[in-house]
Amino acid sequence: ACEKVGEWEKASQLLGAIVRSNVEMHTITFNATISALEKGLQWEKALQLFSSMPHYGVNSSLITSSAAISAFKEGGEWKKPLQLFWQLACNKVKLNTIIFNASMSALERCSGWKHALQLYGIMARDQMEPDATTFIVAISACAKGGEWEAALQLVNGMAQQNLQSNKVAFSALVSACVKGCVWERALESLREMARIALEPDSMTFNAAISACQKGGEWEKALHLFNIMTHTSLQLDTITCGAVISSCEQEGQWEKALHLCAMMAKIRAEMSTISCNAAIRTCERGEQWQQALDMLMVMQQAAVVPDAITFSAAIAACQKHGQLQHGLQLLWDAENLGIEWALSSLPWALASLSVRDPESVHASFVDATLRLRIPAQLPADLCMLWWSSSMLSIENPHLLFELCEQTSSRISRFHLQELVSLAWGVASSSTDSD
Repeated sequence: ACEKVGEWEKASQLLGAIVRSNVEMHTITFNATISALEKGLQWEKALQLFSSMPHYGVNSSLITSSAAISAFKEGGEWKKPLQLFWQLACNKVKLNTIIFNASMSALERCSGWKHALQLYGIMARDQMEPDATTFIVAISACAKGGEWEAALQLVNGMAQQNLQSNKVAFSALVSACVKGCVWERALESLREMARIALEPDSMTFNAAISACQKGGEWEKALHLFNIMTHTSLQLDTITCGAVISSCEQEGQWEKALHLCAMMAKIRAEMSTISCNAAIRTCERGEQWQQALDMLMVMQQAAVVPDAITFSAAIAACQKHGQLQHGLQLLWDAENLGIEWALSSLPWALASLSVRDPESVHASFVDATLRLRIPAQLPADLCMLWWSSSMLSIENPHLLFELCEQTSSRISRFHLQELVSLAWGVASSSTDSD
């Protein structure tokens, strides 16, 4: 009874009382207690109890093993459930669908999605009949790895075995489409849900919007958002953030700001990421005043700005010649102790034509030290070359580190980055050889 209602504390107390009374222990007793612990998210206690069974002369059953494997889901380590699964297999225990489902579920939850799919392949090889749980866990594993084609085959496989696909299965399929960057297939999955009278939940819509955003289909992302506003589904930070990011890609600053206003209206929690996307959209549209207004909105909503926030706002001001506003933002960021990316502060100083020797010297000394960390991003290296050229930096140590990093990473530069790099190197006031 304790196991069914998840009262793990009572179950543990009862087991302790049985041990103290020297009553003969049975597998059923351990099964119930481990299951109660697993349902109560007490995975460490469940596994400790499972390990102690041989000490009491009690053999584990498939039910015990299944509960123990399920407990690993909360442990976050995929190797242990897989080890226990193979231990059962090597002991020639006749494995059933329940064991496979528990093992696959634990692996999927613990970032072992490839191994979860391998177990599904073993079931197919051994002609074991999967149930709905098997399919859903396998589809979720595909979602983790972006294996959208495999996920689609599994959804079709459910239909072939007369197993009804549910919201979880379709949500996982759409999530797989996001990682696979196939927005068309994500939208087709939504249409399929409508065909079989399944209403998508917020998670499914969010995934579909993200797929459209990644595919650069901002109008379709906005269309899905509008559909959501006419349902009872809750619009959340993820929903709004994905649509705002879609607007950013196409410079739709008015729509991005409208969405931010809607977030405040529906009391959806604003995030730094969504606000940054809105400010970058304003920067692309050369709307410096709106970018500054968005900073005020962040302050009122107690959203913490970061280096990306200030860089985008400064760029908006710089593009429109509002250097004084840009400088004020730069000093505000410094006063807040913003942790800049490698090239962000030098770029800001160069963009705003800051000639204060102390500030310029300090930023490039810091950049020189950070360049000693290998594998810097090509975009950062390009920006440093450009910034040092614009500010006529004559620092041999900086240029040496820049040359070392650039030469070791040159194969990773995109064409536009190579053009920017060439300009920065050619414009350098110091011979970098």
